[in-house]
Amino acid sequence: MSFRDEFLRLLREDAGFRGEVMRLLGINDVNASLARLIESVNALTNAVNTLIKEETETRSEIKTLQEGQNKLWEEVKAIREENSKIWLEIKAMRKNYENAWIITRQLRSGVNIVSKYLDKLLERDVRHYLPVWIKDKLGFNVDKLKRVVVENVGGFDGYVEVNDWIIVVEVKSTLRVRDANDFINRLARLKVIKANKRITAVLAYVNDVKETAEAIKVLKAYDVKVLKHHGEDDFEEVT
Repeated sequence: MSFRDEFLRLLREDAGFRGEVMRLLGINDVNASLARLIESVNALTNAVNTLIKEETETRSEIKTLQEGQNKLWEEVKAIREENSKIWLEIKAMRKNYENAWIITRQLRSGVNIVSKYLDKLLERDVRHYLPVWIKDKLGFNVDKLKRVVVENVGGFDGYVEVNDWIIVVEVKSTLRVRDANDFINRLARLKVIKANKRITAVLAYVNDVKETAEAIKVLKAYDVKVLKHHGEDDFEEVT
């Protein structure tokens, strides 16, 4: 048997011989190093797999966050669009309000014009029939009452002067306290200028308001004859 064949036989059959040969050749150290290397590679592989898993999870979370952010932006966009619609509606409402206010002012102006016109008609009607009462109650024959302006005094709806007697007339569609005070002030100035004359003051009105009763008290305190007109020549002297 050759040396080679004997050597191979011993390697196969003699474990001690085989171990000694491996020690001499350093194969044991190589195997140990290789085992450690394999262990390190396995650990590195596990770490890489863990990183890959974490990266996958992170990407999934980022994707979820991006989707949530996109939804949030869509909601913000929808809110902005809704706000724009609301502001447009508010702008339209303001415009409608301004138009309504303009129409209201025009209506008020129209009502005031009509009211003033009706007041003038009522007062003209009173002046037309009042001469009948003056003739019946005071004995003055007056064909028509005309507005007269007395210098330094003011205007009166009726002014009749015969000898030493003066009759002054004020006509109001509605009697208010300010009307009473204004008439009394003019009457007071007239009495100063016409101190030597007998003056009879008459105020005729048509409509009562809340303050009419107070106005009548003011007039009666200055001996003004207050007449309420009920239509045509029907006058009631308020006492």
